[in-house]
Amino acid sequence: MLPFLVVFFIAFYMLPLIVAMNRKHTNTTAIAVLNVLLGWTLLGWVGALVWAFSSQPAAEEAATDGQAALAPEKAVPKNLGAASSDLKDCPFCAEPIRVAAIKCKHCGSDLTAVAQPA
Repeated sequence: MLPFLVVFFIAFYMLPLIVAMNRKHTNTTAIAVLNVLLGWTLLGWVGALVWAFSSQPAAEEAATDGQAALAPEKAVPKNLGAASSDLKDCPFCAEPIRVAAIKCKHCGSDLTAVAQPA
């Protein structure tokens, strides 16, 4: 009975690290250090657990979008609803915009003043 309780206590103590590893958290090492060094305090353990469950929108998007992982500054969001051939780079901020755009949604520049290529 005692070995079971020891294993259970260790697994429960390391729960924030286990959660971070299962969620492939970008800060798994930092969560592990916090958990090991300050987990004995209730505040340190709860803090590590909350951090392990915290959302990571940038990391999740990069993991699901191979293009964003390769070149995040030139990545085209998937929710544009347009094919990549319908996009061009803004001459002012170099962000991808639609070919038919008259104003850049990123920098707000007026694109009608720039000569449109024929």
